[in-house]
Amino acid sequence: MSALLVPWRGRAPRVAPDSFVAPTAVLVGDVEVRSGASIWYGAVLRADDCAIAVLEGANVQDGAVIHADAGNDVEIGEEATIGHRAVIHGCRVGAGALVGMNAVALDRAQIGPRALLGANALLTAGRIVPPQRLWTGSPATDRRDLTDEELRHIREGAALYREKTRQHLLAAQAGAEPRPA
Repeated sequence: MSALLVPWRGRAPRVAPDSFVAPTAVLVGDVEVRSGASIWYGAVLRADDCAIAVLEGANVQDGAVIHADAGNDVEIGEEATIGHRAVIHGCRVGAGALVGMNAVALDRAQIGPRALLGANALLTAGRIVPPQRLWTGSPATDRRDLTDEELRHIREGAALYREKTRQHLLAAQAGAEPRPA
């Protein structure tokens, strides 16, 4: 079983050979998944109007939905984390940033490098989260600088998903179930 990769209007998803796309993920249209990135179970990335780029080492976790809206490409920065069931709609997520579980980021919003959009937050259209800041709530508002401990935790989480990517790739090559190293 492999992921559903759907060409749309002459554009087909492109997946780096050393990235992991789960068998139940769906990628439609102009989606690029770069080296070491991962798209997990039940995630949907639909680029029928504009492009979606998941950069090196980024991870899009289970059940997340990413849609490139007309005129609003999506970029998930290097080593960024998109949490379980998050929705990213026509916006940009900076390198090393974390979008928490069930969070929503809308058209033209920007989440800066190493910033954190908290779980269940709603980042409304056009809002900009500066680097290394915590935003929470609905609508999301600026709370404070991230602590060194929180920044370390975000980096460790991204590293954990890079390791999970490696394990799943090795298991797929061996035709076996992934196991911890």
